[in-house]
Amino acid sequence: ADALVALLRAAGISAAVGLPDAETQSLILLQGLGGGDPAALDLAAFQAARDFARLPGGGHFITVQDTGGCFGMEPQGADRAWRAGLSALARTAAQEWPDRQVKAIDIEVAGRGPAELAAAIAAELLAGGPEREVALSADGRRRVPASRPVPFAPLSRPALPDGAVIVVSG
Repeated sequence: ADALVALLRAAGISAAVGLPDAETQSLILLQGLGGGDPAALDLAAFQAARDFARLPGGGHFITVQDTGGCFGMEPQGADRAWRAGLSALARTAAQEWPDRQVKAIDIEVAGRGPAELAAAIAAELLAGGPEREVALSADGRRRVPASRPVPFAPLSRPALPDGAVIVVSG
């Protein structure tokens, strides 16, 4: 966090990592880079986002996670899956806060130290581009996930028997 804040300040950008205060214009959540209780990390991220949303308009909201530098689309350790909630939080925030810039970064840590990670994150924030989601591999690849429509084929008959109970969650 300290290395990233220093690089951004050197570029003339005031940013907070973790919890916003009244002066925060750019909030960067790094909870997705380390270990710890996933539920507690997600709750802390949600609370920080909620506090940031209460500040007067504008600004940047950035989440950073390590789900392999691929948003979990390639085989990896199961422990990383718990960090993926941060990018979902960013996607939701982007829909709810049209006056703010939102970005989700998935950076593969792969043994890199704080200075190297901070440099890669700062480079993405300062010159990476406008994409909402960006995956940064340890080998230097930058990838942007893309959505594509898939045709929906309606069922010709109900798939569930009469009286079935459906639970929807998420």
